[in-house]
Amino acid sequence: MVRIKDKHNMMNHLKAQTVLKLGFIGILGILITIISDFFLIGKPNSAYEFLWLGTESMAEIAPWRITFGTILGVLALPFQALGIVPVYYGL
Repeated sequence: MVRIKDKHNMMNHLKAQTVLKLGFIGILGILITIISDFFLIGKPNSAYEFLWLGTESMAEIAPWRITFGTILGVLALPFQALGIVPVYYGL
């Protein structure tokens, strides 16, 4: 027969493992988002053009980069959502 204290320690251990795994999944989601943003960011020719990276320079980016960056960013959202669980338990 398992004592209640041992069950409590086992549940805490499982919770800690789950939080750790979900934290790593969240970090993976953030890294995928960063990679997708690199696909979407154009290379500015000057510091003045850097201010328009999100608007006017998108026309100069190849269509495959826009499509791939957008899809990759959207697919990373569930991983980022799972990464919020450790923050919830931490608070």
